Amino acid sequence: MMSGGRRLRPAQKVAARWLLMHSRGGLFLPMGFGKTFTLITVLAALEWPKTLVVAPKRVALDTWPSEMDETAPGVAYRVITGEMGVSRRLEVLADQVAVTILSSSMLTWLTAPDTARAYKRLAGVRLAPFEAVVVDELSQYKSVSSRRTRALGTIVNNRAAPPRYVWGLTGTPIADHEEGLFSQMKLLDGGEALGTSVTRFRAEFLKPENPYASHSRLVIQSPAKGRELYERVAPRVVVQGRKELAELLPPVQYDDIKVRPGGRFMEHYASFAENAVTDVLGFEPKYDTAGRRVGMVAKLGPDAIGAVSAAALRNKLRQYTAGFLFREDGSVRWHDHSKIERTVELVDGLDGEPILIFYGFVPEKEELMRRIPGAAVLDERFDMDEWNRRRVPVLLAHPASAGHGLNLQRGASHLLWQTVPESNELYQQANARLVRPGAEGTVWVHRLVMPGTVDEIVFADKDRKSGAEKRLLDHLEQMEKVALGHAAPGVA
Repeated sequence: MMSGGRRLRPAQKVAARWLLMHSRGGLFLPMGFGKTFTLITVLAALEWPKTLVVAPKRVALDTWPSEMDETAPGVAYRVITGEMGVSRRLEVLADQVAVTILSSSMLTWLTAPDTARAYKRLAGVRLAPFEAVVVDELSQYKSVSSRRTRALGTIVNNRAAPPRYVWGLTGTPIADHEEGLFSQMKLLDGGEALGTSVTRFRAEFLKPENPYASHSRLVIQSPAKGRELYERVAPRVVVQGRKELAELLPPVQYDDIKVRPGGRFMEHYASFAENAVTDVLGFEPKYDTAGRRVGMVAKLGPDAIGAVSAAALRNKLRQYTAGFLFREDGSVRWHDHSKIERTVELVDGLDGEPILIFYGFVPEKEELMRRIPGAAVLDERFDMDEWNRRRVPVLLAHPASAGHGLNLQRGASHLLWQTVPESNELYQQANARLVRPGAEGTVWVHRLVMPGTVDEIVFADKDRKSGAEKRLLDHLEQMEKVALGHAAPGVA
């Protein structure tokens, strides 16, 4: 049963028809496109095969249930999350419903042998395989070796009982690097497009960005190799809809707020960046065992904090610009509140107008909670209805837990980055929580930045990574050959 109140937009019709003609494939469609609604429409056209939806926790708890209730009110579904006890999870699995919505954190539990044995004891039969598997936020499975990716692979590429339909949804297929495309495609097609060996894939398409570094990001070998990669992927994904969606999105204003700390902050920052350690009191000669002078060594104070690698140093510098550092014992040492104070000023200036604040580190969240009365945290207990009614003036969220699939655009028109994340995927996905159809008026995206620090490097990386993804989607869109002249069954 489908509700008659909503209709597919033209680009959504293209995507729905493509799905009905491709039993396995990816919807590499822009954030805010309406992928969930499109998938529900397709499942209805297929007369509701037994479906497993795997989604991030908040998406499983909020987005899919609300879409099912609105779009298919007569169709039974159940949600399984880690908060439920094991016996309750098994009972939900035993329910004969059309759609089972599983929090992605439960994949390893679902595929564990103990779960299969416990289910058989409860139901008296083996768990029947799913006819359709929908992977919401496919880009979360970029790592071939992660436990969740391997668990999902045993479901979608099960040789004994393969699902009839396997579809993956994402708006950011290579937001950070092309290597992540391999694992996603392997889940969708079992390795037909890019093979089954990630080692061979790397050798064929990728090279170290810096061949002289011991650990370097892998990039496409050449433009020709990039085109070959995209041509292999193109028949298995649909990417249409960016132009149509752009016409539905609200205006966006980006506001980089320059924060200039006082005192000797920049002097200490420069010392930390150069020496990979804080609280450097000075330098003194270093001697070998024979008493010969062989160099200089930093003389450290009692509150020194160090970084052991380039990646660790970069993360420490991000902490430092946030205003704090973690000590070796896990405790927190604050040395500057410039960014925190600038956020408090912005909230005060909005005078009660709601704002969504993305923090990068737990100490930032704790300090903001202390400094901003009434601030709420987006967690499992948070009431989304209160937010959508604009009754929450300040909402704090981490992009890793709130960056995918949530519809937050009704609750605020202002978004602030307390600390911009390294991951371009998290950055794009989090911005799209407000920058999506249905938003009222202009959306303001504020970013705190300290000039002359790692902040500027992270911002520059965003432009570079976004360019790589745009090249992929542009190429796929040019190659896309969808049969637009004839409608697929069940989609008007």
